Parts: sequence; structure tokens; C-alpha cells
Amino acid sequence: MSSTTTQPSSTPVHQRLRPVLLALPPAAILACTFVAGRTHGGGAVAWIAAAVLLTIASASLTYWLDRRAVAHAITVGLARSIVAKSVNRSAEPVIGALNSVAASTCPEECHTSVQVLVSRVVDHSYNQCWLPEPTFAEIRCTYYELVGKEQLRRRHFGGRADVPRRDFKAERSLHDQEAIRLALDERSLLVNDLHTAPPPHFEDSLGRPYRSLVAVPVRAGGTSYGLLVLDAAAPGTFGPIDLGQLQLMANLLGAGLAHEELVSKT
Repeated sequence: MSSTTTQPSSTPVHQRLRPVLLALPPAAILACTFVAGRTHGGGAVAWIAAAVLLTIASASLTYWLDRRAVAHAITVGLARSIVAKSVNRSAEPVIGALNSVAASTCPEECHTSVQVLVSRVVDHSYNQCWLPEPTFAEIRCTYYELVGKEQLRRRHFGGRADVPRRDFKAERSLHDQEAIRLALDERSLLVNDLHTAPPPHFEDSLGRPYRSLVAVPVRAGGTSYGLLVLDAAAPGTFGPIDLGQLQLMANLLGAGLAHEELVSKT
């Protein structure tokens, strides 16, 4: 699933300077060798000694940069492992609810199990998605179910006290049309700050009670079921890890909704 984000990319300074730093010693060695070839006596010895020292410096610099890269990779790997274990433990209620849906054989029982699944997905999202980078921002998660292809209707929300909008209707505005398009699409949306970099379709972005936003379509196979939205009062609250977690929750919810649809047709 692809995603759209307004988040600027940043590269550590030592990574940007790495090609320059690695190129300087060899260039200096070549210069020294050239000058030594044109110099006689003690001067030649001095230039050759300088070339040897620069060769050692080049090897040391390469080793230092490689060690930094390895250490960074190990740190990132450990962080991902910790996050994965945390997600696995915290998502157990969601997995349990999905198992209940899968075990349901009659429409009434399945619908009740799906209601529990929706609640667990929303609760997990606003309680867990931001944990890799703790924030004091107030988080809210909302699930909008797709009604036909012209409307999104709020089904469940949790987190921050203020109530999200009730629905999106295609005939109402371009903003509503864009929200419905997101639900029907496979792309996700990540917005860092609605005040400084709002998407083109957002109306009155300065007057909204939230500034960070993640929106992920709820799908199973080629069928769209709605939109899962996570927002926060503070800017810059969410990142790629939050987006990935919300996509995971949306996939689990989509699987449950697909099973409910199948049971209702049998």
C-alpha cells in the first residue's frame, strides 16, 4: 500500500559528507605522488612520507565511517525489533476479536463480533500507534464506513473528547469527495501539519482541532469498506511507524468486514 506524506526528508550530515570525506585523502595522495615525481632529494622523501600518512588516514576514516554505519544499522534493527514485539503484545485483543469474527457462522453473531473488532481496532490505534515516539498530544481515532460510493459514515471513534464529523458526502464539497476517494483508493495519507502544509483539498485547515493526520483505507482484496483516521492536536505527531501500524489495523479490520459480508450472503 503506497502512501502520500508532506514530511520533508532529512539525511544525517555525516552521511551527506561521506563521499566528500572519502574522496579527499585519495585526491591528496595523487597530488603528493605527482609532486614527488617532480621533486628531487629530501623533498621527494617528504612527499612520499606524506602520501603514506594520508593513505593510513584514508583507511582509518573509511573504517570509522563504516563502524558508524554498522552501529546505526544495529540501533535501527533493535528499535524495529522492540516495536514489533510491542505491537505483537498490544494487538492481542484485536487478533482475538478477529478470531471471533472468523468463527462466526450466522449473520447476527458475526455482526456482534465485528462490532467488537471495530472497537478494538480503534482503541488500539489511538492508544498504541504513537508510542514509538511518545507525545503529549491528544490522539483520536475514527472509523468511517463506506456507504455505496458517495458517502462515508462515522461508525466508531475513541480517544480525544471532541467528536469527529458525522459523515462525508460527495455532493457536499471537494473535501468530502477527496475523503471518499481516499477510502476507495489504495493510497494512505500522512500529514505532519495542517496549518503549514495542508493537502490541497482541506478547507479551513487553520480552524480544525487537530494538526497531524493519518488516513488509511480499510480494504480486503479489491473491496473498500471505509477509512481509518488517526489525528492529533499537535503537529509532527505521526511518522512512518504510525502509518504502518494503522495500515496493519486497517487490514485486520478489512478481513473481519469481508468475512461478515461473506456470512451475510450465505
